[in-house]
Amino acid sequence: MGRRARIGPGLDWTETTPIRLIRACAVAVALLAAAVAVVPATARADVDHDVDAYSLVISPATVAGGSAMTFTAAFTNRSSPGSPLASANLTAPRGFKLSSASLPTGTHGEVVLRGDVVALRRLAVAPGATLRVTLVATPPDRCGRRTYRWRSVATEVPDFVGERLALRAAHSRLQTTVTTACTLRFATQPQDAVVGQPITGAAYDPSGPPVTVEVVDRQGRVVTASAVAVTIALGSNPGNATLGGTTTAHTVTGVASFAELTLNEPANGYTLIASSPGLTGTTSDPFDESSAAAICQQNVGCQTSISTSESVFSVTANPDTSLPNAGTLTGSADVGTALQCQGYTAEDPNWFSFLMSSVNRSKVISYTIKQVPASAVRHTRICLGAPYEFTTRSGTPAPQGTLPDGESGFIGLLPRCHRRWYPYRNAAPQAGGPCVASRTRTPDGTAFEVTLTVDIPEGLAGDPWGRA
Repeated sequence: MGRRARIGPGLDWTETTPIRLIRACAVAVALLAAAVAVVPATARADVDHDVDAYSLVISPATVAGGSAMTFTAAFTNRSSPGSPLASANLTAPRGFKLSSASLPTGTHGEVVLRGDVVALRRLAVAPGATLRVTLVATPPDRCGRRTYRWRSVATEVPDFVGERLALRAAHSRLQTTVTTACTLRFATQPQDAVVGQPITGAAYDPSGPPVTVEVVDRQGRVVTASAVAVTIALGSNPGNATLGGTTTAHTVTGVASFAELTLNEPANGYTLIASSPGLTGTTSDPFDESSAAAICQQNVGCQTSISTSESVFSVTANPDTSLPNAGTLTGSADVGTALQCQGYTAEDPNWFSFLMSSVNRSKVISYTIKQVPASAVRHTRICLGAPYEFTTRSGTPAPQGTLPDGESGFIGLLPRCHRRWYPYRNAAPQAGGPCVASRTRTPDGTAFEVTLTVDIPEGLAGDPWGRA
């Protein structure tokens, strides 16, 4: 037998026995491999325990847009002992405007604003400690509710070099939700217009500025970043009209323009409604639609006329050159309910309103009714409704009544202006008020065309109505 030697617990070998030598070597190698495998497992466990990491919480989580807000950025060092958080960059979401950033009083470190980046340097945030940075920023004022994300990078080195710390998402909150409550507002209100002509920001001027609607925030400021679709519809619709033209437009720098809006029926007191999804809508000021209109220059006469298949109604406004008299003369047909004088049967199925915006003008009405039967020529009268008092054909004050537009006024048959006119020869002439100045009749086939001329003195304010 050969000489024996000890190799390990329970093992020996004989120098002259090669097989035992091989077995001993295999056992030694296995034990060494097991020992090596234990060391890396322990090291990985240390890494999983938040070595070189941090978290970041931005608050508040929800803010209003368009106004400067104070935010807090809380950096917490989650590294293992001996690993400080020494520098960081915090980048604001796109559209946010940073105005200031500061560290708590007595805190070691520096803070500098570089555009949309807050640069934090030479910090000393120990593991387990939290640094709260105060920020002032203005979120974007885009209408509605939107969520934005902040970005951050941090290192252990004071000058922001070297290996970065890992950001622990599970312990962080980087999102800010911005809510902006926006409202529509008429920037250029619709003004009075003629039926079929564009409604603009200038009365009876189809070439005037377009009607505009703007998007405003809670402080009434125009939201220039807003790009939304705005739709116009009829609100109050006293004439049962149809709104024509392009009724939907997109805002540009917060303003939508409407240059082609039209209505097809005359009436007083129309309104427009502006709406857009997610925004509070708005209603315009009331405006009127007339059948015809004329712009009256200072000291120059003006005239407007309305024609139907049964009649022609025209008004001429003559200025008092000693007084201001520029303005607008308008006329409309068949607005509201029919004008009716008690006890009188009208020959014309139409009725007309007219208004001169300056009271310093006298008016002359020429009212022609076509195809009046011969039996009715002598009995054709003018029925007048007015917001002011006047004397009737019988010499008495006109009784109170409801005008076609629903307003209270006075309604009655007009007297003649001169005693010698045959039909009214027994009535007293009118002095100082509306009256019939003349009447002519022209044969028209088997009937007559009758024209009545009415004088209305200056100084009478309001919207009169007439019917023959």
